[in-house]
Amino acid sequence: MSLNDRFNLSVKKSKINGLGLFSEQKINKDEYCEYILPIIEEDEWDNLVEDKERFFFFESIYDLRECKLKYLNHSENPNIDYDEVGNKVRIIALEDIRHGEELTIDYGWDGEEKRFKFKTI
Repeated sequence: MSLNDRFNLSVKKSKINGLGLFSEQKINKDEYCEYILPIIEEDEWDNLVEDKERFFFFESIYDLRECKLKYLNHSENPNIDYDEVGNKVRIIALEDIRHGEELTIDYGWDGEEKRFKFKTI
């Protein structure tokens, strides 16, 4: 659930991979949008039998079944980053983003540990 309507986002076919998240407006550098996301506890995660690609974690495991953030694709030169506090995730523009541009984030694949990653089975 978005806490503000600063970003008008849509899901479209991506040149990067499958579907992606695109801006339907110009977003200025340092603008942000906050989301409240349900947190899944580790023991609850282990018992889930459904499609686990609908979840991701930064520091916590978040349920993205009802959130467009699940369509963020990876880039080594991302145009957004994130910050999190509890179940609030803030998506922040790292640069000016044009209308129609895909939003990308660095999944953090810089070694064995990923800073951001989708949980899959």
